[in-house]
Amino acid sequence: MIEPYTTQVKKNLQKASGQLETVIKMAEADRYCMDIIQQTNAVIGILQQSNSLILESHLRTCGAALASKSEKERDGFIKEILRVCGMSWRKK
Repeated sequence: MIEPYTTQVKKNLQKASGQLETVIKMAEADRYCMDIIQQTNAVIGILQQSNSLILESHLRTCGAALASKSEKERDGFIKEILRVCGMSWRKK
């Protein structure tokens, strides 16, 4: 990853880690289910934001280098992104 993505992702992951510890303590304390879900959703949101930042960094570095590559290599790059992001590769 490149800056400023590295710094922001690190902050996000540290924040998510702290929030997850809070969620675990809430579950152990048998807190109200909807409060636990709300905090779990907050952790998921931060992780999704981190994934977006990591992907953007990847596209700006590895993706930018694809301009001089073959179509086969570019297709492989796109397929990898779609697979990792949970999407399917569909031929048109």
